Amino acid sequence: YVHSSIAIMMSDEGYVHEVGNSGKRRRRLIYGGIFVVVLVVVVVIIVVLTAGGGGGSDAPSTGGGGNGAQSSIDLQDRIHAVLDAGDADSAAAASVAWQDPNSYQSKALSWLVSDFEGNNYLEAQLLQRYSLACLYYATYSIVTLYSETPTPWKVTTNWLSSKNECEWHGIECTYSQVTGISLIDNGLTGKLPMELVLMKTTLNSIDFSVNTLYMTGNELDVFGRLTKLHTIIMDDNYLLTTDGLPSSLQKCTDLEKINLSYNLLEGPMQQNVLSSWSKLTHMEIESNYLDGSFPSALGSLRQLVYLYIRRNNFQSNLDFVKVGNMANIF
Repeated sequence: YVHSSIAIMMSDEGYVHEVGNSGKRRRRLIYGGIFVVVLVVVVVIIVVLTAGGGGGSDAPSTGGGGNGAQSSIDLQDRIHAVLDAGDADSAAAASVAWQDPNSYQSKALSWLVSDFEGNNYLEAQLLQRYSLACLYYATYSIVTLYSETPTPWKVTTNWLSSKNECEWHGIECTYSQVTGISLIDNGLTGKLPMELVLMKTTLNSIDFSVNTLYMTGNELDVFGRLTKLHTIIMDDNYLLTTDGLPSSLQKCTDLEKINLSYNLLEGPMQQNVLSSWSKLTHMEIESNYLDGSFPSALGSLRQLVYLYIRRNNFQSNLDFVKVGNMANIF
């Protein structure tokens, strides 16, 4: 009986001990549950806040300081709108050319989009930077009939950098507007891009002498679109014609100086082209394949001081050079 009582007492103590352990487990479960709930709430709050902050980064930045990211599509649309306002033909050409990643226009666009981040360019500057980027990609190491193994530009200082385009090698500006381009003997190949017309209201002087530019047919029309030009220096290139001087030059009525020596100009000089150059003072067309007689319009260029026409196939005399008609010539 004694042993039995002891056994019963021991059994009661085990029951009490087991009840105590059960209470501790319940408290642990409760505390653990509370911790999990709190943790879930914290995670949800963080996710919501993060999503709210990230949603705004997908939209184009409208701040004046250029902060925030703008998608390439948004920038492309803006650039296209600026092009359309500057020159509808260039915008139309861009719509097609931008679909080809290998086109010079597409390369210029890609650079301009990457360059735009952190900058807030005015429309006029966008036009200039896109136009000059097109010039770079259209003439940088381009294979043509006369440049089968082209080399890079000799000097590229600041080109396609974040610096103002007026600081790029060979670029001349007045009040931040590009007025002149002078890239003499700089290893240019390919052709001058039509996108230069995006600077047609300010560009008045170009000098691409001693390069390997090959242009023919309607590629020469770019000159006629740059109607503010008073200086065109293109000697020692490969400008090819079969009908005399590039006919588009007739539209350059402000022209004062032109040098097309050492090119591939063939045929007679046109009366209508020469008669439009009433301001011309300096003309060089040496070492081409021009032929025929001299147009009478040549004798009416009363401002002409310098005329260099040797090494062609002209079949005429110089009777048009008469005192009174060309009093300033020497």
